[in-house]
Amino acid sequence: NYYHENYGYKLDVINWQENETGYTILFATRRNPGLTESELLPHNTLEQLAAFTNALQGTFPKFTFNYQHSTVSLEVTLRKPVKKEQAKGDIDKIWIPVDRFESYVKNWERIRITAGSTGGKSPTAKNLALAIMKSRKGQGEIRLYDPQHGSKKDYWDMPKAGTNHEDNVKGMGELCEQLDERTKSPSNNHPFILYIFDEVDSTIAQERDTNGYYYFRDKVTYSLKQASHQNIGAIYIGQAADANTIPGMSWSDWNNAVQLHIGANAGVWLDKAKTITSEDKTRLLEQYRKIQEYCDRRNEELGLDIFTDPAAYRFALAVPLTGLPKFIQLPDFDSYDYWEVMQSSNNQVNTVISTILKEVENEVKNSDETGTNIKTLTCPKCGSERVGSKGKEFHKCLDCGKTWKKQ
Repeated sequence: NYYHENYGYKLDVINWQENETGYTILFATRRNPGLTESELLPHNTLEQLAAFTNALQGTFPKFTFNYQHSTVSLEVTLRKPVKKEQAKGDIDKIWIPVDRFESYVKNWERIRITAGSTGGKSPTAKNLALAIMKSRKGQGEIRLYDPQHGSKKDYWDMPKAGTNHEDNVKGMGELCEQLDERTKSPSNNHPFILYIFDEVDSTIAQERDTNGYYYFRDKVTYSLKQASHQNIGAIYIGQAADANTIPGMSWSDWNNAVQLHIGANAGVWLDKAKTITSEDKTRLLEQYRKIQEYCDRRNEELGLDIFTDPAAYRFALAVPLTGLPKFIQLPDFDSYDYWEVMQSSNNQVNTVISTILKEVENEVKNSDETGTNIKTLTCPKCGSERVGSKGKEFHKCLDCGKTWKKQ
């Protein structure tokens, strides 16, 4: 009726079909052959037709002509397509789920972690470091350098070797000195030391003029290449995923470290990656999109804030030393406690000491009972037990002065 009353065209409805986003109407145009879109939309009436058909705001109805069959279809969009929700089982196929986090990271030693200013870098680094130490039963030492000490972003809750940017610089120097010392004195008994340097970007920005343009590159590249040979680990934490965050460093330099790019930084790294094929990049970017949508949806359903809630759904792209990158689900903040993890090593030492003391105690007890192995030295002249030595070969009584040869 709309076209007949307004323009004199007779369009006969022959089919109506609804779909996910709206509907499509098929008209017969035999009584008005040769109709064109400009005739159906005179005076630019597309906006009027959109209002008349109740089309979704921002969309317009679309005509499709079939002159062979004398038909025209009108497609109207009423709503946006419903996003297909990713099930947990499907997501678990494309990332390392959190229950496998510990087994996946336990052997990492040289690591680079990046994320935005509120991306959870430090809590993730803490979980990672303690997962590594847990696999070593707490044997070794963590030397943490945290320029954000005492700030509202101080999530560490563990001893610190340094608390400002100057300390960060000194710590990098100490790490390289430790490598030199161990290289000069090789041993299989060197204890494991895990160095952690937080806010590396900020430290470089503040200390670069003092230490020289390539100072940090030289220290970091040396540590990444040599640390694994000397039972030393290192975690570098910063914001940007670019290779030259540390001036002078290249993509190939970072290939000596496992890289962990959190959240949006995963997409940034993939966009700029030079070490994977275009096919792998496309596949990983599609996985990234699905995982991001899944985490966003779960956080929204549970009312969790990605920036503040320790239990929010988070993920990262892990770029290993060899093989293709993988996405990994990150555990809740503070999933590991420093004192519990490192106490396990002390417990082992205490157990060994207790065992030795028990053996000594039993030996003494058995000696008391049998009367063997117990010899009380007395003076053969006066019977005094106050006996000393006179030179290497003689005993001397401290009461009567008697001397006699040692047995």
